[in-house]
Amino acid sequence: MDAILDIFVRVNSAGTILSKSDLLFSTIVAHWEKGREAIENFLERINKKGSGFGFDNDFMMRACLVLAECPVRLRVGSFKAGNVKLIVKNWKSITPAIDKTVDLLVEWGFERDTLPSANSVIPIAYAIKQGCALSTSKTNLRFLLIKSLLTGIYGSQGDQVLASMRKALQATVQVNKPFQLAQFEQTVRLPGTKSLQIDQEIFEDLLVASKGPRTFALLSLLTPHLKFSQTHFHQDHIHPYAGFGTAALRKLGLDGDTIREWQVKRDALPNLHLLEGKENQSKQASAFKDWLKREMPRSSATRAFLQAHHIPENVPLDLRDFDKFFDHRKEILKSKLAALLNTKSAA
Repeated sequence: MDAILDIFVRVNSAGTILSKSDLLFSTIVAHWEKGREAIENFLERINKKGSGFGFDNDFMMRACLVLAECPVRLRVGSFKAGNVKLIVKNWKSITPAIDKTVDLLVEWGFERDTLPSANSVIPIAYAIKQGCALSTSKTNLRFLLIKSLLTGIYGSQGDQVLASMRKALQATVQVNKPFQLAQFEQTVRLPGTKSLQIDQEIFEDLLVASKGPRTFALLSLLTPHLKFSQTHFHQDHIHPYAGFGTAALRKLGLDGDTIREWQVKRDALPNLHLLEGKENQSKQASAFKDWLKREMPRSSATRAFLQAHHIPENVPLDLRDFDKFFDHRKEILKSKLAALLNTKSAA
């Protein structure tokens, strides 16, 4: 049957294009009369939380398989009548666990654009369904999510990864007890060479990662004081994007190679911070030094802002000193993140 579905997906080029997930979803509905309405209504509700998410049927099918203790393979055999019966039986405990997980995502500042892997959410929902003490587990659950996003463990063999994660959670999650990330990491055995550990090579790449979901995850770790659930924060260029135009950099006396190098560094982690949406709009193309003077005329306020965002205080903030600024902030972030992520680079 799975082979038939694969062939159908390949040759179905006319009319409404159906994915394998669409066709598998129909097998659930065949055994669960009210399944389509229940799942679609639930998806609609959770996708409206916070700034919005993009969870789909594919996510729900995998989440249901994991949380209902079914084999984690997105294939026809996984949705036979017996397994669908288990999903229906567990539906009233599956949905609250996912609901609470999405609420945590909002609290941590995630949304559609900053959550590249829906699979990364499922182990958190499973830990919640298993009964971990949520109030004292939030920090470690957040680190589990972020480390899985940073290491990209769901990039391939996603079903096997989820099965391995579930097995380790079964062994480590205790009812009404805090989730212990360190114990979980010692227990989990991921397929192939996948690992939640951030080694030195991965860490060095993260320090110069370009603006995107990974840099958001790192910046959110560095600024736990921000109220993500109350305010929408943007990834803002500290030295504004507009200042790195080729003509503007030539006026600073830079040669072609240096201009290209600066334009790459412009979008990298050391030149990014999280800024409230309204503040980001007011800052726009303003030089960072000028914006600071305008928005925070008192030196004490400036100092507090720089410290909160891990921006070096003893480096000139003129664009002409960008190289010096970039290197100093990279070292600050390296020290902070090495400790937070427990990487070998901490030394």
